[in-house]
Amino acid sequence: MIVNTPKSGRLRIVDCPAALMAQLQERRSIAQAEAAVAGRPLPPWVFPAATDPTRPLNASWLWRHVWAPLLDKAAVRAIRIHDARHTYASLMLRRGVPIAYVSRQLGHSSIQITVDLYGHFVPGGDRHHAEGLAAAIEAERATAEARALSPHSDPVPAPNGTLAAPGGWSSAERGSLNT
Repeated sequence: MIVNTPKSGRLRIVDCPAALMAQLQERRSIAQAEAAVAGRPLPPWVFPAATDPTRPLNASWLWRHVWAPLLDKAAVRAIRIHDARHTYASLMLRRGVPIAYVSRQLGHSSIQITVDLYGHFVPGGDRHHAEGLAAAIEAERATAEARALSPHSDPVPAPNGTLAAPGGWSSAERGSLNT
């Protein structure tokens, strides 16, 4: 189903749930039957204007008669219709949907646009930084524990490759303390 060309000028495929597609197809069948009975051509729009079926539904009419009442009934604060696009993107990303897929669905010309706008919604997207720090701390703790349990006074390799006496400072650490 072609709705309109986006500002990029390129058509794109937007995935819709099967239930929504079934409802749209049913609506199209009803519109075909109504047009045949009235002896007029089928409007090119899925949602034509009430006063002129050759034109698309007016956005302000949609807002007043459909969108605002829908938000009221759902007890949701007033948001622009375009804001539903942002909600879609953030919910998809929070569910773990690949950002490349979300970017294609939104029609972004570059995945970087999607990353810049919605990257903070990717669960655990930067978690590897925290995991790396935790691993470094754990390695240091294990090395310190090994030094403390060592029965001899031979130097023990520290995580940074320098040598340290058991329970003591590494040679590199001692050097930095003498500055």
